Parts: sequence; C-alpha cells; structure tokens
Amino acid sequence: MAPPLCPVARSAKRWPNAAALREGERRWSWAGMDEAAMRIAVALRERGLRPGDRVAFSLPAEADTVLLFWGCLRAGLAVCPLNMRVPAERRAEWAQAAGCKTLLTGAETEHVSTLGQAAFTEGTDEPPGAGDRPATIVYTSGSSGAPKAAIHQFANHVYSARASNERVPLRQGDSWLLSLPLYHVSGIAVLFRCAEAGAETIVPAQDMPLLEAIAKYRPTHLSLVPTQLQRLLDEDPAVLAHVKAVLLGGGPIPPRLLERAVAEGVPVHITYGMTETASQIATTPRLAPADLPDPGAPPLIPGSARVTVDGEIEVNGPTLFMGYLTNNGMERPETDAGWFPTGDLGHFDERGWLHVSGRRDNLFISGGENIQPEEIEAELSRLQGVAEALVVPVEDETFGARPAAFVRASGSQPLDGDALSAALATRLPKYKIPIAFLPWPSEAGEGLKPSRRQFAQWAGKRLAHRARIE
Repeated sequence: MAPPLCPVARSAKRWPNAAALREGERRWSWAGMDEAAMRIAVALRERGLRPGDRVAFSLPAEADTVLLFWGCLRAGLAVCPLNMRVPAERRAEWAQAAGCKTLLTGAETEHVSTLGQAAFTEGTDEPPGAGDRPATIVYTSGSSGAPKAAIHQFANHVYSARASNERVPLRQGDSWLLSLPLYHVSGIAVLFRCAEAGAETIVPAQDMPLLEAIAKYRPTHLSLVPTQLQRLLDEDPAVLAHVKAVLLGGGPIPPRLLERAVAEGVPVHITYGMTETASQIATTPRLAPADLPDPGAPPLIPGSARVTVDGEIEVNGPTLFMGYLTNNGMERPETDAGWFPTGDLGHFDERGWLHVSGRRDNLFISGGENIQPEEIEAELSRLQGVAEALVVPVEDETFGARPAAFVRASGSQPLDGDALSAALATRLPKYKIPIAFLPWPSEAGEGLKPSRRQFAQWAGKRLAHRARIE
C-alpha cells in the first residue's frame, strides 16, 4: 500500500491541536503548521512553479525554513537544500546542476498570512502518482570524495521515518530537537519522523549552545554525533535525565564513550546510515551494558542489508534513493540483483547485527601492507583522553604512504604523541602506528562527517612545515 503523500496533513487531521513546531516563543499546532504549509504552496504556485519543478534553498535551520520545506512538498516541488557553509558561487553551481528553477530565500514565509482563504483552498493537492516523484535532492557529505546529488522519492523518507519510529519509539506528545542542518539527510529525517508520529519539532536559535537548548526545551529525543555527547557528559550529564532517546551516529563511536553513556543511564541508540538510504540503515534498540563494547546494529528494515563475500555492505529496500543526478540523467549504481553497494566494509554477528569496519576507498598501501584507517582510529578512541581520531595517508618516499593521525583531546590538556604511540604499539603492528599525532584542526568546525580529503591536505601541509622547521 502506498504511503500517504503528506504526513503533515495526516497529523493535522489526527492531532489538530497538538504541538508540531516550536522556535523560542513561537509555536504551531499540527493544524496551524499544515495551514501555513498550504499557504506557502499557493504562494509558490503563484510564482509560476509547478509540480515536478525543482527548487533550491540555502537557509539556516529555523522554523520558517521548516515551514518552507513542507510548503514546497505541498506544492509538489522537489527541494534541494544547500550547505550554507559552501561559498555562494559553488551553491549556485550545485543548484544549476540539480536542475533547480529558482533559489528560495525564505521570503515565501513572510507573506503567508496575507493570502486569502480562497487561495488557501485552491489547487494545493499533490498530483496523482506524486509518491513516486522526486521530493528531495540532497548532496552527499563528500567526506571521502566529491559530493553527489542524491534524489529521494517522498516514499523513501516516509518509510524511513516509520521504521525509525518503531526502533526508536517516537509518539505524539514527544519532541525532537532539530540540532542538525536541513542540508543533511539526517536533519530532514527529523522532520519526517515527527510528522509521521505527530511529535513536536523543536528548533533552537542558531547561536544557542546545545547544552542550553536541551535545558531550555527539554526535548524527549536527540540526534547527536559522538563529540556532542562527549561534551554533554563532561559539562552536565544531568541535562539528559529527561531524554527518552539519543540517536548517536555520524561516525565511529569510541567504546569508552558508549560505556560511560550507558553507565550514566543515557538511552543511547547507535545508528549507521547514509544519504542514499534516507538516513538510517541499521539502528539499535536502547543499548544495555551487555551490548558493549562493540554492539553493531540490526538493520532498520529486515532484509534490507547484506554483506558480500569480499566484505562490502550492500543495501536495498523502500528507503533506497532513486539515484544520482549526473550529466547523463539519473543513475544508480547497483548489482544485477538490484542491490546498492555502499562502499563500506563490515560483517554480521551471530545476532544478525551489522558491524561496520570502514570504507573500502579509505584503504591505502604502505610499504606493501594494507592499512584501513578506521582500524587505527578505533584503537586510538579506546585510549584515555582521546575524544575523536581521524587517520589519513601522507606521502612517503620510502613506503609510498604512511599514516598520520589527527586527535581531539577529551579534556583541556594536550595529548602526548609518544604516549599514544607507545599505547598503540601494544595493539597494532609497527607499520600501522601513525608517524605523527596532530591536534584537531580548529577550522574543521562541527560537521557531521569530516572530509578525509581536507584532513589529508592539512596533514601534508603541517608535516611539510614541521620538516622545514626541523
């Protein structure tokens, strides 16, 4: 059975007066948010946009942006949210490459209250078959290569939200803090989960620290990356006392962090996913001490993931995207049987939980030996004082390449490279021990997935500079 085309409309009918969206003192019920989205849809139609057209926006994660997002989908448009941190010229190139007819600025939300009731009710239903049309165009993070424009159907997001809400229970009356940008599929996923469940989306001010936002709004659900959870536990773990679920993902998770979070009673759910699957691939129920230290995660939808004989994870199912936009049209790399190769390596344990060991394209060769950076990162993350680690290859005249590590300290004291090297020597062969331990670059920001290409460039420059000084 095809999913309903607009979960906002469904929630507006089921829970018209329930809380749907909040930003500071501004609040919308589900009926109010659906009405605002409908009015925006009419305004967009009056601008000449038609169902099937593609539109881009580059806006902060604010309540007006959420309304604009739903209004675009109500108008039958495909939405392409662009990363605000990317230079404007590059954003324009991405919008053009995605076939967008216009770049929305947010002004569409400023005049919705002036539209008449006749305009509100006229011609705003999605066309027949709209569940199969493109709904979003999301650029991948580009963490291990050039960003790609991934197209999702409306149904991809709906099925992902439904499966997620079963694994990480979300119900009417709950609330999810939108702490992720809407140009990431993980941010969009929060909107769909809340719309499917009738839960409230809370949008904090852009400059509000995460700890302050949690204390102010007291959300029941959070999406965090490991460094965010580490900071919360260091600053004030009591702020998480009322939280029902923390969805933790976006990269490797230090076992020490998991152990601490579970011991503190934090309701952690580990998740592994990618843009191409409308967010999640595998997600755990709430973790228990018996699941540690390396829990893995069961597939979100049974039978939607498999591991090939050479260790690559492949995915399929109703959350899988339509394809990438290319110069030759839309393309989706897949096997003859219709499975999508993720490029990630992994295995299933005896429980059927999926474990991810790294990306195939991150592997490099040093002196004839294969090095998987994620293996070294995992060992570093187990060490006292290490909050995050990322390993990249740097050129070497003798070995071709050698590993170098960026390390983020969990405290205020800098880490001792010699001590880290000595600790790794008890767990790794010599050729896998990084030749340098570099402090985490301040210019890296707080992105969900660090760009390995960028980190490799930084490592090359810093080691070259160090060599000149020496």
